[in-house]
Amino acid sequence: MLVLDQFVVKTMFKVLVIWVPFQMYIQAIKKLLTQKLDQNLKKLGALLYHLK
Repeated sequence: MLVLDQFVVKTMFKVLVIWVPFQMYIQAIKKLLTQKLDQNLKKLGALLYHLK
C-alpha cells in the first residue's frame, strides 16, 4: 500500500510541476494576444476614423 501511495504522490507532483507552469504560460499568451488584438483594433479604428 505504501508503494502505491508513493507512486500516486510522485505522479501528482509531476502533474503539478508540468500543469502549473503550463497554465501560467497559457495565461501569459492570452494576455499578450488580447493586448495585441486591442492595439490592432485601436489602430484599425483610428484608420477607419481617418478614412471617413
